[in-house]
Amino acid sequence: MRLQRIAYLLAATLVLGLAAGCDKKKENGDDTVVGGVGSLVMHTMVPNPDGTTGSAYIQMVDPEAGNSYDNANTYQVGYGNPGTWLGKYLVFFPDYGKSSEVKRFTVANGRLQEAGVLQLEQDEAPSWAIMAQGNKAYFASHKGRVTVVDMATFTKTGTIDITQYANKNDTVAAPTVGCMFAREGKVYIPITQMIGRSIKGEPVIELLVVDVATDKIVGHINEKVQGIGALGVHGKTLFTDEQGDAYLVAGGGMGMLRNFKSGIVRMKKGEDKIDPSWVWPIQDELKVDGDGMTWLHDAVYMGNGILYVTALMDSKWNPQDFSSYMTARAVALLELNLRTKTAKRIPTPYSTPFSGFVGKYGQKVIVGVEGTEKVGFYTYDPATQKVSDGPVVGCVGMPFAAYEVE
Repeated sequence: MRLQRIAYLLAATLVLGLAAGCDKKKENGDDTVVGGVGSLVMHTMVPNPDGTTGSAYIQMVDPEAGNSYDNANTYQVGYGNPGTWLGKYLVFFPDYGKSSEVKRFTVANGRLQEAGVLQLEQDEAPSWAIMAQGNKAYFASHKGRVTVVDMATFTKTGTIDITQYANKNDTVAAPTVGCMFAREGKVYIPITQMIGRSIKGEPVIELLVVDVATDKIVGHINEKVQGIGALGVHGKTLFTDEQGDAYLVAGGGMGMLRNFKSGIVRMKKGEDKIDPSWVWPIQDELKVDGDGMTWLHDAVYMGNGILYVTALMDSKWNPQDFSSYMTARAVALLELNLRTKTAKRIPTPYSTPFSGFVGKYGQKVIVGVEGTEKVGFYTYDPATQKVSDGPVVGCVGMPFAAYEVE
């Protein structure tokens, strides 16, 4: 079930002593603020030599200072899962299969503060979250459950069982859940039929529709759309625009299953079905600078129909060599115009699939780059169409994600 998360899912190993608390620092006569001080939360991952284990860290950084940061003054979080803002809380899930401990943080005066731990059932394996309504959040797992959580008390208040939507013909025990989105009193939960790392069945756009008021499943969208499939790899790939229309970015087969294709589909405001009048089969139709792409990794919508995505470019890696997939500088930053269905490459350095993050920082786009010479987070200013001269924040390890303080 983890092919959908293979770009960033590695098992974690604990590195002791790197995330000591503030009191510990003070006892030792060290006035250093644990987690640093800054305006942006940086999330890095450090893999072990085998490429399948490693550690993950978060800390506050200052992109305006142009500094590079190591991982000595950080908090440690679960490996392979991005964090999620839920109201005023930044939430991090555990490594898959290691525990079900959810960590919660706040940011005040430029400083990270621990704000509680929620211990779920040992086999819960939560991976995605969304604020549903008020203080209510949904935590989706890969075990066929969605946990309802009160974020004010940080306690579990209910469970939504989705195992009945597994494809029993393919012996799938529970559908794999992707990132969710909410609109008009409903939460939409993308699912993919998987066993282990293998996607089963035919490529479809499949989502469950939950009524937030009752926590009941009220709809099941399951449509074939030109071979496009596998929704919800990252939390920003399903979003609504200014008109309330929802756009869904599908990662396809991550470049390894050619019959599952990357693309974007739309659901009009007020409708719980795919809009057949607007489909963008990007893997089939789009080339940028003469190069095609097999995987849309991460995305951030900046408004006015402009979407920035990181994409795995065909010419930059060898699909027959998995080690090439892990290490090749093959991921480019692209600007997609959803209104004209056109695209251009933004000239940030190529990155690896494990460092394919793109997000928002003020009015700029911020992107993780594990380059051949420099590693860290670059920015792109759409107003001036200029890329930063180098990383505005350098890091040790892979630049996995960055979270603008809300």
